[in-house]
Amino acid sequence: MAQQYEIVATFFENADAHAEFLKRVAARLVEWALGVRETMPASPSAEDVARQNFAVAVL
Repeated sequence: MAQQYEIVATFFENADAHAEFLKRVAARLVEWALGVRETMPASPSAEDVARQNFAVAVL
């Protein structure tokens, strides 16, 4: 049980680093999703539509 508390305490000690990492991941996901939308062809294939739908879900 003490080990579980130690793990949780360590997580919260590093919370700022975790938050910064998650912000960077979120920013990259948004960049990717917007890039997918910008590169959508005029007559998209089923794969293009699926990729755009996934990108919208990510956003």
